[in-house]
Amino acid sequence: MVQAVNGLDAYQSTAWQKSGRQVAPQMAAAASVPQGRDSYVKTNVSLVPENYSNQAQEPVSREDFERYCGLISDQNGVTVYYPPETASMEVKRTWIETCKKLEAEGVDMAFFKARIICQMKNAAGAIDLTTAQMNAMAKQLGADARACQDLFTDMLNQEKERLKQGAPSGSDPEFFRENTRKMIDAFQQLVDAFKKVA
Repeated sequence: MVQAVNGLDAYQSTAWQKSGRQVAPQMAAAASVPQGRDSYVKTNVSLVPENYSNQAQEPVSREDFERYCGLISDQNGVTVYYPPETASMEVKRTWIETCKKLEAEGVDMAFFKARIICQMKNAAGAIDLTTAQMNAMAKQLGADARACQDLFTDMLNQEKERLKQGAPSGSDPEFFRENTRKMIDAFQQLVDAFKKVA
């Protein structure tokens, strides 16, 4: 199992504030996803892999792909996507449909994406990753449905362990438990969704 990234526990005491801001300032700056399709790099890369043969299944919309799969854009406008554009249509659709459901349930997608970025750094064993390195990690961690299932199983187990350990010093225990349980539920839904198509 992947070990927790250095300092990741620290976000628990700052990321979920009673003020209603669910993303820590430093996390929001690192993982904010600009709104609107114009914020992303336009490419001519098809969302349908070359080896994808099921023509009966229509591709996901570019708008949905940009909104839900775009994790972060660098200063040059290059975007990191998860799942990557090379993932199968089934993987992209599973991710997008589950994210839509989570969003409707009140999950903060910017914070959620920030957690995935932390996990990429964790898996790479580095705090700072270039855009190219992050894209490489996204391709590895989102290569197929099984890889996605494994990723979110690791993240689910990490959340369960945090809940067991209790709230970090200085944070509201009740607030911590409530939001940690919310993340556990979100990761469980993703594990279940990808398990069905793995």
